[in-house]
Amino acid sequence: MKNLQRYPLPRVGIALILGIVFGDYFIHVPPWIWLACASVSVVVSIWMERYSSSLLILCATFFLGAWLVGNEECRMKNEESFDWKPMAQANSSFFFLHSSFSFQGVIASKPIVKGKVTQFDLLVVSKGKPFKLRASVLRDTLSDKEKALALGKGIMAHSRIKPIENHHSSLGFDYARWAQVHGYAGQTFISRDGWRPCVVSLSSLSWFQRTRLAAMQWREQIIRRMPSSADGSPSRSIIVAMTLGEKGTLSQATKELYSDTGASHVLALSGLHLSILFGILLFTASSRKRGVIRPSFLLTTVWAYVVLTGMSPSIIRSAVMLSVYGIMASSYRHTTSLNTLTFAAIVMLMANPLTLWDVGFQMSFLSVAAIISVLQWLGHRGINFHSLVGKMATVFLVIPIAAQLATFPLIMYYFGSFPCLFLITNFIVIPMAYIVLYGMVVWLILLPLPSISAFVFHIIEQVVEWGNTSLSSIAALPCSSITNIHVTPLEVCLIYILIITILAIVHRLTKAHLQARFLLINHIE
Repeated sequence: MKNLQRYPLPRVGIALILGIVFGDYFIHVPPWIWLACASVSVVVSIWMERYSSSLLILCATFFLGAWLVGNEECRMKNEESFDWKPMAQANSSFFFLHSSFSFQGVIASKPIVKGKVTQFDLLVVSKGKPFKLRASVLRDTLSDKEKALALGKGIMAHSRIKPIENHHSSLGFDYARWAQVHGYAGQTFISRDGWRPCVVSLSSLSWFQRTRLAAMQWREQIIRRMPSSADGSPSRSIIVAMTLGEKGTLSQATKELYSDTGASHVLALSGLHLSILFGILLFTASSRKRGVIRPSFLLTTVWAYVVLTGMSPSIIRSAVMLSVYGIMASSYRHTTSLNTLTFAAIVMLMANPLTLWDVGFQMSFLSVAAIISVLQWLGHRGINFHSLVGKMATVFLVIPIAAQLATFPLIMYYFGSFPCLFLITNFIVIPMAYIVLYGMVVWLILLPLPSISAFVFHIIEQVVEWGNTSLSSIAALPCSSITNIHVTPLEVCLIYILIITILAIVHRLTKAHLQARFLLINHIE
């Protein structure tokens, strides 16, 4: 009972998640019904006793989650109506699938060449409220027009817009749902002659969209100032992915290498990267200045980095947790890690309930929750994490095992593989991540001195090259990874139930052992 009172937010978060899942399953139910149920639950809870009132509040949170996802689905359907004049005379679905339009848009991501096409995100700004498309432009190698395709540039295009459909795959990854979560309204293929560069007004974009676009352009300027790899090695692309979150230039071979060895987490910006950055900021910020100046500086810098790196769910979760910790620390209040983690999840789901189906969101929160729970469980059993040996064991053993235990069913479901040698991998990639991030901060400071900054960047590249060579050696070992795994959602749920059952048994056995040991010591005394 004491543990339940210490962690009130996880119960609220679970109720909200269950409500979102329930509302998504019954998506045809009008959202106002869920809102009415939530309101009734809150009103009735006022006159109920303590425990009944708490249960009704959780019910209200459940219905709130159903209302949030239903309301979000209705909003997206309204946006997909596309306020175009011919829509008044045409059936929307037929018109959407079989008609072509002329429209203006601004390129909202770095264009990536993939075979015969160049792919990028396109924000359409000339058709009412802006919406995002996944655009593919057929390459024209005989002219220089393709050079006009750059982040932040405007184009006039004429093409057909289609809804995004799932790829033909036996794995569990739902690409259409992923696109919906990330705000894509559709996809379009533009021919060589179907577009031309033009000046586009950004007045219809929200302040958030304009800020994010400006931040990504700033990120591109930083990337362009990085020295290019003379031998064409993937080290530069890995450095860009690890520090700035731009993974578009990573080759498929590099992605597969890091995935097969269990090192993908260093390429996706997460709490590891933000904690390293936060450590740098704590070292540079003066601790003598009390009040709101120091925490304000730290949090402003952290959120500026979040915007700069593209605002992925994992980095937002880490930033929200650090913000809560910063606010609580500045006000001299205590908060528990699980409550903070759940608060971050609630904030993100309230802002966009469809985030629940983002693979990164699921794996990020499960891994962090497992790490927090295991560390607290070991701490209650007298394990010392403050010594050098304890810190090394925590970083290289406890954290990787806890994170892998929490996410391996999802890894098998979404990606059909499992890295068996992930523990060995962590002894390579975690030190590499620290060196790369600290080194890139030094490189950024030394930019006014080109020769010295180039030397620093060369050292960072050599470290990444060493890491890639080591990972390749691990991937070549027998049984380094298990592939072609096929599990159903039901099997994933059963695996999690089995894990929780085993952990509960271990918890009961160790608790009984500690109680028996305590009684024995008292009897001897």
